[in-house]
Amino acid sequence: MTASDKSLTISNAHKYATACDDVKMSLRLKKVLKTILKVGNQMNDGADHLGFTLDSLLKLQSAKAYDKKTSILQYVIMLGTHASVPHTQTR
Repeated sequence: MTASDKSLTISNAHKYATACDDVKMSLRLKKVLKTILKVGNQMNDGADHLGFTLDSLLKLQSAKAYDKKTSILQYVIMLGTHASVPHTQTR
Protein backbone atom coordinates (compact mmCIF):
# COMPACT_ATOMS: atom_id res chain seq x y z
CA MET A 1 0.00 0.00 0.00
CA THR A 2 1.44 3.33 -1.02
CA ALA A 3 1.51 6.44 1.13
CA SER A 4 -1.17 7.94 -1.11
CA ASP A 5 -3.41 4.89 -0.59
CA LYS A 6 -2.95 5.11 3.19
CA SER A 7 -3.79 8.80 3.16
CA LEU A 8 -6.92 8.14 1.10
CA THR A 9 -7.98 5.30 3.43
CA ILE A 10 -7.52 7.50 6.50
CA SER A 11 -9.42 10.32 4.81
CA ASN A 12 -12.31 7.99 3.93
CA ALA A 13 -12.38 6.55 7.45
CA HIS A 14 -12.60 10.07 8.86
CA LYS A 15 -15.48 10.89 6.49
CA TYR A 16 -17.37 7.75 7.57
CA ALA A 17 -16.80 8.53 11.25
CA THR A 18 -18.05 12.09 10.74
CA ALA A 19 -21.13 10.82 8.88
CA CYS A 20 -21.89 8.36 11.68
CA ASP A 21 -21.55 11.12 14.27
CA ASP A 22 -23.91 13.32 12.24
CA VAL A 23 -26.52 10.54 12.14
CA LYS A 24 -26.20 9.91 15.89
CA MET A 25 -26.55 13.63 16.69
CA SER A 26 -29.44 14.36 14.31
CA LEU A 27 -32.46 15.60 16.22
CA ARG A 28 -34.58 15.44 13.07
CA LEU A 29 -33.80 11.76 12.56
CA LYS A 30 -34.61 11.02 16.21
CA LYS A 31 -37.91 12.86 15.84
CA VAL A 32 -38.83 10.94 12.67
CA LEU A 33 -37.97 7.59 14.27
CA LYS A 34 -40.01 8.46 17.38
CA THR A 35 -42.95 9.46 15.18
CA ILE A 36 -42.71 6.18 13.26
CA LEU A 37 -42.70 4.26 16.54
CA LYS A 38 -45.74 6.15 17.85
CA VAL A 39 -47.71 5.65 14.63
CA GLY A 40 -46.78 1.96 14.57
CA ASN A 41 -47.87 1.53 18.18
CA GLN A 42 -51.21 3.20 17.44
CA MET A 43 -51.75 1.00 14.39
CA ASN A 44 -50.94 -2.24 16.15
CA ASP A 45 -52.47 -2.43 19.58
CA GLY A 46 -51.83 0.86 21.32
CA ALA A 47 -49.13 -0.66 23.52
CA ASP A 48 -45.86 1.16 23.98
CA HIS A 49 -43.37 -1.00 22.10
CA LEU A 50 -39.72 -0.07 22.47
CA GLY A 51 -38.68 -0.43 18.85
CA PHE A 52 -39.28 -1.68 15.34
CA THR A 53 -37.35 -3.62 12.74
CA LEU A 54 -35.51 -2.00 9.86
CA ASP A 55 -37.59 -4.19 7.57
CA SER A 56 -40.72 -2.41 8.79
CA LEU A 57 -39.28 0.91 7.60
CA LEU A 58 -39.35 -0.44 4.05
CA LYS A 59 -43.07 -1.16 4.40
CA LEU A 60 -44.00 2.44 5.30
CA GLN A 61 -44.37 3.40 1.64
CA SER A 62 -46.71 0.55 0.75
CA ALA A 63 -48.88 0.45 3.89
CA LYS A 64 -51.88 2.75 3.64
CA ALA A 65 -53.15 5.09 6.31
CA TYR A 66 -56.66 5.88 7.52
CA ASP A 67 -57.97 7.13 4.14
CA LYS A 68 -56.65 4.15 2.13
CA LYS A 69 -54.84 6.60 -0.19
CA THR A 70 -52.09 8.11 1.94
CA SER A 71 -49.11 5.90 2.74
CA ILE A 72 -47.92 5.62 6.32
CA LEU A 73 -44.68 7.28 5.17
CA GLN A 74 -46.62 10.27 3.80
CA TYR A 75 -48.57 10.46 7.07
CA VAL A 76 -45.36 10.44 9.14
CA ILE A 77 -43.93 13.20 6.93
CA MET A 78 -47.13 15.19 7.34
CA LEU A 79 -46.89 14.85 11.13
CA GLY A 80 -43.23 15.89 11.04
CA THR A 81 -43.83 19.08 9.10
CA HIS A 82 -45.96 20.56 11.87
CA ALA A 83 -42.96 21.33 14.09
CA SER A 84 -39.43 22.23 13.13
CA VAL A 85 -36.42 20.89 15.00
CA PRO A 86 -32.77 21.96 14.58
CA HIS A 87 -30.75 19.55 12.44
CA THR A 88 -28.12 18.63 15.06
CA GLN A 89 -27.34 19.24 18.67
CA THR A 90 -24.51 21.54 19.57
CA ARG A 91 -21.53 19.56 20.75
